[in-house]
Amino acid sequence: MMKIKSVPHSDIGYARKVKKYRAEIKNDLKKGRISPAELLAKKEIYSTYIANMDVFDILISLPGYGRVKAEKLMKKLRISLCKKIKGLGKKQKKSLSDFFGLDAGFYV
Repeated sequence: MMKIKSVPHSDIGYARKVKKYRAEIKNDLKKGRISPAELLAKKEIYSTYIANMDVFDILISLPGYGRVKAEKLMKKLRISLCKKIKGLGKKQKKSLSDFFGLDAGFYV
């Protein structure tokens, strides 16, 4: 494991920025300010912020979804609890796209 002192300050700053933005995304999902379909369709932020997020974290950020509902949904969609968005297979992406109502799928 790397010690904090050996990590450049620019990397730490970038990590903080990404973490803060992801927290804002989750909050916006929870409050209903943005839909999952809108989130996954935003190409400009997808690779930087969304691709490395856990599918489970996005699902539990949705209104009306807690840990239990999110786990049941992921089991139904045949997605492992530890999967990241960018690590989904073709069938998993298709089933998640269908669930969120995305016609064109989402970016990889």
